[in-house]
Amino acid sequence: MKIAYFTFLSVVYLSFCSCTEQNEISSGETVEVVFKTNKMVNNGEQNNKEMSVLTFKSDKSGIFSLLSTNQDDTNWVSDENGSMTKKIILSTGTYRFLMASGFSINPENKDSIVFLKEGEKTGDYDFDYYFKHPSVSDNNRLLLTPCSPSLYIDSNEPGLEGNEENYTLIEGNKFSVSRRVTRLQGRLDFMVRRGEIINNKLVPISEGQNNEDALNNAFNKIESIQVVANNISTRCHVSGLKCSTPGKYIFNLSKEHFTSFNSSEFVKELNDVKQTDYSDFDNSAYYRGPLLFPAPKEEDIYLNIIIDYKEPLANKTIGPLSVQLNRNRVTLVILWLLNEEIGIDVTVDEDDLVFGNGTTNGDNGFWN
Repeated sequence: MKIAYFTFLSVVYLSFCSCTEQNEISSGETVEVVFKTNKMVNNGEQNNKEMSVLTFKSDKSGIFSLLSTNQDDTNWVSDENGSMTKKIILSTGTYRFLMASGFSINPENKDSIVFLKEGEKTGDYDFDYYFKHPSVSDNNRLLLTPCSPSLYIDSNEPGLEGNEENYTLIEGNKFSVSRRVTRLQGRLDFMVRRGEIINNKLVPISEGQNNEDALNNAFNKIESIQVVANNISTRCHVSGLKCSTPGKYIFNLSKEHFTSFNSSEFVKELNDVKQTDYSDFDNSAYYRGPLLFPAPKEEDIYLNIIIDYKEPLANKTIGPLSVQLNRNRVTLVILWLLNEEIGIDVTVDEDDLVFGNGTTNGDNGFWN
């Protein structure tokens, strides 16, 4: 599938401070650097979001540490092509740059993703700087807590300028840094829907006229649902944007957490996904889930699902189920109530809803 890129609306520069002596800007030779980035479409989440240019300077040993910069009061400016540009004056030297928005630099902020460096180390770009999802300790494991901001960051895609590229700034030369930014997180959504198997395909059961009873019927025999998502990363490192340090996230869901699914609204923010692909699910029970870091590189997350049925039905536990959660992508998990047998199966939305071995696959929806 193609990736459609969102555009930024309003963004301003944030400066960061470090106490390392070798990184202080000198009053000598300086260079003007022009930064350029794509704009993000305002999808209801990005109002008043701020874009930062995190600036790392190399010392004589080749270690890149966060630079203390003078406050820059210039705003990002939209050019004739709709991109955002900004000029920053830096001293000569060798740098790396990282563009990001949607995070805090206050380590005490318990409700936001925080940008940190490892312990009391001086700070090395390749090892020590990372973005941390809020979490608490739970029986010697990390339990992620709710966090709503979208963390936009360098896309780090092959063929594009990336955050590991070195720039040697020389007085008298003009420098331009052009980056594309996308979400670093993935979103994990849930749907509950009654279904039936026809010709070996799992399809939704029509719930009266226009599926108007789909939400109520989905919870006709369910009291609540608990989902424990394991192997979700709690931090993503600046170098390579590799995610690590797995933890778990717990969903405790009842009917009150779900709304009636609207296929038109669902596909607005997705690319190459048509409303007709999802119109059969309209009015199903739908939960728009949280933004989470993907699992450590080339790994999946694992879901354990506990269904608390209404009496006299016995509770049921499913899992662990292996599910991909990728950056900048929506993963839809559908809990199927099969006919009236109260069996439940899970689909991670990828392609054609073909039933097999208790799991079905539908379409992966892309954001930008």
